[in-house]
Formats: sequence, structure tokens, C-alpha cells
Amino acid sequence: MSLTEGKCEACNIDAPLVSHEEKDQFMAELDNWQIISVEGIEQLHKVFKFDTYQDAMRFSQTVAVLADHEDHHPKIVLEWGKVEVCLLYTSDAADEEDSVDLGGRRII
Repeated sequence: MSLTEGKCEACNIDAPLVSHEEKDQFMAELDNWQIISVEGIEQLHKVFKFDTYQDAMRFSQTVAVLADHEDHHPKIVLEWGKVEVCLLYTSDAADEEDSVDLGGRRII
């Protein structure tokens, strides 16, 4: 399954992780996203660059509206000329809104 075939859904703690091969396949579909570890918790992370603070702010608002529509709430950090977006996908967050499932399995 590709990422475009899935739907962002709240995941449960029993959802199995995708395999390393599937994770590699999913990551290949994402343009410049990275998996980072923050205090031992894996997150999908991307920095978006902009020419102005206003452009970055408008982008942040667009992400917020789309994320809320999907009932998923990423960390969004707005600074002059850039926006960082982090998505949590861990069993530690499985009961939280930040946890996501694709086709019944956690991505990370």
C-alpha cells in the first residue's frame, strides 16, 4: 500500500508497526521528510523554507486547517522564513490524538 492509498486514522496501542521495508517504501514517497528521535521517541519531521514570515504563517495556518480536518494534530513550529512540522507515531502516543495509523498499522 502507498501512502496515497491510506487514510490518517487514530491508531490503537495494539496496532502493529510496519516492517522496515515498508517504512523505507513509505519514506521514499515523502519529499524531504526525515525520521528523527527526540528523547527516544521517533517522529516524522520536515522543515519548510519561506521568503517571508507572512508566507510561513499562511503555510502554518493551512497545515493546521488540513490537520484538524483529518483529526490529527502535529507539532508546528513557526519562525521567520521557516516552519517545522513534527508528527508523532509511537506506541507511547497511541492513546493521544498525535498517534496515526495507516491501514491498521503504525508507521513508526
